[in-house]
Amino acid sequence: SLQVIVDGTVYDEAGDHRISNNLRIVSHNTYDACSRKWYDYDKGIHLREDEGGIFRRLLGNRQRKLFSTKDPMDFVRNARQYMVAPHLCTDWIERRTRDNNLFEQLGGWSTIYIETPVVSFQVEYRQIRKDKSGVGGGTGLPQDMEVHGLPVYGTQKKCISHVLDAWLTHANPKMRGEKWDGILGETRTLRLNDEGYEVLENRDLLLMGSDVDYEVGSAFGRDFPARDLNLEWRKLLARNSSLLS
Repeated sequence: SLQVIVDGTVYDEAGDHRISNNLRIVSHNTYDACSRKWYDYDKGIHLREDEGGIFRRLLGNRQRKLFSTKDPMDFVRNARQYMVAPHLCTDWIERRTRDNNLFEQLGGWSTIYIETPVVSFQVEYRQIRKDKSGVGGGTGLPQDMEVHGLPVYGTQKKCISHVLDAWLTHANPKMRGEKWDGILGETRTLRLNDEGYEVLENRDLLLMGSDVDYEVGSAFGRDFPARDLNLEWRKLLARNSSLLS
């Protein structure tokens, strides 16, 4: 039910999609323990930080070669420390590596890595079941399944819904020096509550607007109301800074 569209071509299956020298999409199904936790916004740009900038200093064909030869399992291993329960996912990663079947996994949770030399994203998509007691992970299929000895219900018993989360995991130095608007800009740095603790749950403390303020008019739209809110906020900060100086 999730599609990635590039220049009119639809990618809706798990796999290693090498679209060009400058664009690669790796997508696979997984389960909740191996998905990325949503509240690590302060560590958002991480996947290449540990490489000491070596990737960004490579130029021309050397850069494209490294970009295109990275093993799909390396994406999973590099993101392990940011997963919901990495200690529970270790065995899953080892079995996928041993059996070479990352793209054959089923489930209602999916991870998508979108890699370019300029900017990269990690996308988490999940189909969830809803009942009176709350929200939980579903199979995304009509039938029930058993995962690691635990029952996971299908859509015959639970109604289906969809959740999509995305992180900017890499930006080149020029882009990181620019002003960012919208959700990416507002969650770019660590946010603390009035008691000085990291905000982990309340999205109203992270974002300036409501959900509708970040909606665009079409799949490729660029204008949204929160963009104007960001601009006004930066002007207010600049005025206050000048008054204090």
